[in-house]
Amino acid sequence: MILLIKNYNVKADSPGPHLKIEVSPHLIEQHSPKQLQQILDELAGQVLAALEITQCVVHLAVDFQGWTPPADLVPRMRCKSRNVREFDGIGSIIFDEMAASYSRRQSFLFGSAAALQCAIYNKTKQAKAVDKLDYWENRWRDGDNPFEDEIGNYDPKLDVYRVEFRFHHSVVEQFAQGSHNSSGEILNSCNYAELATPLQGLYAYGLDTFKLLHRVAYTDPLWTILRSETRFLAPVDRFVYRRYYKTARGFSGKNIELELGSAITLFARNRMDFASCWAAPKSLPVFHLVEEYYREKGRPQTWLKKHLAKKLEERYVRYGLRG
Repeated sequence: MILLIKNYNVKADSPGPHLKIEVSPHLIEQHSPKQLQQILDELAGQVLAALEITQCVVHLAVDFQGWTPPADLVPRMRCKSRNVREFDGIGSIIFDEMAASYSRRQSFLFGSAAALQCAIYNKTKQAKAVDKLDYWENRWRDGDNPFEDEIGNYDPKLDVYRVEFRFHHSVVEQFAQGSHNSSGEILNSCNYAELATPLQGLYAYGLDTFKLLHRVAYTDPLWTILRSETRFLAPVDRFVYRRYYKTARGFSGKNIELELGSAITLFARNRMDFASCWAAPKSLPVFHLVEEYYREKGRPQTWLKKHLAKKLEERYVRYGLRG
């Protein structure tokens, strides 16, 4: 267990330090959700003067043998990711790109770290790299490979691959506010113990958001098996899992226009080219609100891009920064 404490000076009436607790698979395995939540609350109470739970980051992973990534996995993956990058080395899986492949196409990553990510990678090689292979081999022997009929069929001669979905805490909060049952009851869960039961719904959402196709209009058999054979504790099937989004229609958009205007001025003063200027606002986790604000005005992203380019050129002329 790791406690990450962000400490800074604040006024007496303002929120203070931020605490994040990371829990190992060992600890999760050894305690029930309720017992582990009590441990987390006790530790947080000793660190913080006023304990306020915000939300959890959820990682859901499935390990299996008998399958290797096809050479055309990236084009067959249907998701919102746009960029593809290739890297060498599997010792550390960095979840910070839209889409990436690692270590000679043995590891693939789709999605944004600030939202939802899907990773497909060689867990055997990664476990060796971080010296955790003994622990995981014991877990795999206790489990069952869905690609084989025999029980206890882990084969140490074959590599184990993992499909993993990583939910940012803001996405989990959207599900907590937007998921409901037939009576209109909101899921409204914010800590680990409360989130332990609806994990199946989050997992199904991950499979739908990142869908591996066998060919056009046909889902790959791997995705079918992962959906039918995988269970995370006791699923709450009576809930309809939906994400609640805050929209840009609830305000005038003045903050957006002021922020973009100030940003363009700073970009011009630092003599940044437009490609860098356009990439900066797109990297913000609230950029979808900016797009939605202008979309409501009938102005698509292509218009916004040309608009910012024009404003940047105006700043260059106004401040005489060209050349």
